[in-house]
Amino acid sequence: MQSKPPNVANQFYPGDPNELSMMVAGLMEKSPKTNRLPKAMIVPHAGLIYSGYTASCAYQVLQAHADQIRRVVLIGPSHHFKFSGIAVTSFNYFETPLGRVAIDIDYMPALASLVGVTVSNQAFEKEHCLEVQLPFLQALLPNFKLIPAIISDASPDLVARFLLKVWGGDETLILVSSDLSHYHSYAEAQRIDQATASAIVTTDIKGVRPETACGSRGINGLLTLANERDMRMELIDLRNSGDTAGDKSRVVGYGAYYCFENKKVTQLLTLARSAIDYGCIHHAPMPLPDGPLEDLLNQPGNCFVTIEKNGQLRGCIGTIIGKDTLAQDIINNAYKAAFKDPRFPPLTADEFAQCDIHISILTPPHEMTFQSEADLLTQLQPGKDGLILKTNTHQGVFLPSVWDKFSEPQEFLKALKQKAGLPSDYWSSDICMYRYYSQEY
Repeated sequence: MQSKPPNVANQFYPGDPNELSMMVAGLMEKSPKTNRLPKAMIVPHAGLIYSGYTASCAYQVLQAHADQIRRVVLIGPSHHFKFSGIAVTSFNYFETPLGRVAIDIDYMPALASLVGVTVSNQAFEKEHCLEVQLPFLQALLPNFKLIPAIISDASPDLVARFLLKVWGGDETLILVSSDLSHYHSYAEAQRIDQATASAIVTTDIKGVRPETACGSRGINGLLTLANERDMRMELIDLRNSGDTAGDKSRVVGYGAYYCFENKKVTQLLTLARSAIDYGCIHHAPMPLPDGPLEDLLNQPGNCFVTIEKNGQLRGCIGTIIGKDTLAQDIINNAYKAAFKDPRFPPLTADEFAQCDIHISILTPPHEMTFQSEADLLTQLQPGKDGLILKTNTHQGVFLPSVWDKFSEPQEFLKALKQKAGLPSDYWSSDICMYRYYSQEY
């Protein structure tokens, strides 16, 4: 098993385990307390004497939820290597003076299969932006696995798709590592960092740039999801090195932020999980629960429910056109995805504890018009279009999320034909294609 030694012990934090433990404990003791656990955090990554207090203001909430968090997704910017996309690792462990942190290595093949994501241990060499977070996690969380990723030249959409893949439920915490402005005067840094903080809390992607936040790509990926899922960003702490251990002539800015899920999204996913829990116990679909539901759930709607284990498909069933309310459709499809997908054996309760749930709410499909296969390909929108292919005898459906595995429309279409039971090079005038979109949760 590969274990990665620390890069910056004795530089960004003490190399002595006792001294490091005392330092983290001291920072946590000073930070203000809150109990509401966010889904995601933005935290700084300078030396602990500089940004440790700001980081501790974010991390202190984990003290009240230590047994809940079993997986931490940690992303940050590459400071030493330039490459395209996002890098994950094949290391089994990351080391700090406090011991080893287990990598969720079973998840890596699924992540590496995404377009724009590669396995590169080199990307983690010399890097500090993830490592300085680990002592806090080791001190606060008794039993978690880590999914680390380094971002270089990646679009907000790519980062958002990556995060959506690992989003998980209440057991998963998302961390985005970033400092703010670099090497301005104290007053100028305050002005710049206040503007960046305002952009983050208002989910304004254009207001967060590489020159104002070194982890802007990770931040903007999170903000992309925040806009799509109507999540709320909250500023927790904002200061710079001139407020901590540095002088005020040339400072670096630090901010801590929380990202809270929308109640609607929480209820969607809770409904799907409850339906599967009920099925594990009663071996039957769950009745529609009593009590108030979000307006969206009471309206007619169609969805797909996808179950993944270690990022790999474990079941997927959906409705393209139906008459049920969205709540009933989620319950029905969650049950079928778990227990009735013919590609898999029925899900067990023990296995379900290791699975993630994704819900895709569909728009009504609309028939496309095209003169040829080439014409069709020019109309496809990678990353956005869901497609239904129909012939007189065959049918296949791809969700927009399937684009994660294909970089070109031609490859997407070939795979859809095969999904429908047709040869990848099949073309005929009897092909009908319907386009729809989905909101992913």
